[in-house]
Amino acid sequence: MSDPTYDVIITGCGPSGGTPSVRCLTRPKESTFQPPCNCCMATADPQDKLGHGGLRNYRSNTSGVVVKTWPDGRKSTIVIDCGKTWHERIALVFPENGLRKIDAVLLTHEHADAILGVGDLRHFTLYGEIQESVPIWLDRATYDIFATRFPYLMGDGNTRSAGQQSSLTFHVFEYGETLEIAGMKIRPLPVFHGSASKTIISDDPDMPPTVVTEKMVAAAFEFDDDQLLWMSDVNEITDPTWEMLKYPQQQQVQPKWKSEPGAVAKRQIERKIKVTDEGEYDSGLDDDTDDVQVTTQIVKSPARDSDDVPSISPLGVSSTADHYKLVIMDGTNLEGTRTHFGIPEWMSTGLRLQADKMVLVQIEHRMSYGELFALGLEIQGRRSKGQHEEFIQKAKALCSKEPGLWEKCMAERFWVRPGYDGQRFRIEPGCLPIETLPQAYLS
Repeated sequence: MSDPTYDVIITGCGPSGGTPSVRCLTRPKESTFQPPCNCCMATADPQDKLGHGGLRNYRSNTSGVVVKTWPDGRKSTIVIDCGKTWHERIALVFPENGLRKIDAVLLTHEHADAILGVGDLRHFTLYGEIQESVPIWLDRATYDIFATRFPYLMGDGNTRSAGQQSSLTFHVFEYGETLEIAGMKIRPLPVFHGSASKTIISDDPDMPPTVVTEKMVAAAFEFDDDQLLWMSDVNEITDPTWEMLKYPQQQQVQPKWKSEPGAVAKRQIERKIKVTDEGEYDSGLDDDTDDVQVTTQIVKSPARDSDDVPSISPLGVSSTADHYKLVIMDGTNLEGTRTHFGIPEWMSTGLRLQADKMVLVQIEHRMSYGELFALGLEIQGRRSKGQHEEFIQKAKALCSKEPGLWEKCMAERFWVRPGYDGQRFRIEPGCLPIETLPQAYLS
């Protein structure tokens, strides 16, 4: 094998407040509010008797780790976002996956759930034991926030510091440029993430301050051309950004998972069952397909023996179409918010991107892992009858605002699943991404 492999680890997949919500967990029966949601109640159901995903509903601030491994064994490790819960998650994820050094940190935007853990990078730079400094890449707006609110992290030697601080090197990127970072080509792309207000003070003392509201820009990151797209904080993708994204444009895309008689042979796509250290994986075709024999494996969540919802990971030869192999996508809630995608938005975006696989993050507490997993199966035509029917009907009703969206998604059958903290995907040359176990659980 001459090409590198990639491991994408979802350190956290939750919103700024995380899940479960204490409001749900402590809500009395006589409350006039709605009953506690399925996500929050599932965290008290480690055996997953309710089918909502059990402990996979514990979600910390959304962040990730991308590890590129070359054939000679060299590795590069890039972290995406360091939010409020970052240290407690990285203290689990790094040992589990045999990681120690950080080659760079990418920050998507200036909010607390993306940057408030940056000070905890001190664990990597104290005494130079692991490394002397951590490079941080961010846009100008986020850099200005650091300079204003966290001057002690800027390393200029002119500010008071309580104790030992991180040794950080800041790099400001321009949107659309291709960055060469630790052997990876990374391109930051601008997306809107709600609006931000700022107060403008006039030089004229008789003029009152003016409050201006502007759309806030956050970064999505494209890795090595088409390997990975990380888009965790978005409520709108503009046309100029779509022009930079990779997706099958101006062509009729046939459903990936629908196999007509002889279609597989005609397209000369060879789908193989791959046997790895983790076991056998699904070939990626529907259960009713007779082109190949299908085998499956239940993939268990690391360190959680009996609380998992079974997940089936397809593996096969990736299409040669112009699209991403793996997309990490904002999937915050049902209706969407002024800062994040809802179900109709991520479904519409997934339909257009046509990635090999799409994984949802930023998931808030009103959607359980089991419900979103069932929605992913519904899109593929594989959901069991009655499985989380109420939630599926809610999603269908929301999509009715965009005529034909639901029907197009059902016809296309693209692959989408909810993420969970600690989830890991392997991207190998020419293959669809597969869910794998951390290194610590394979030794």
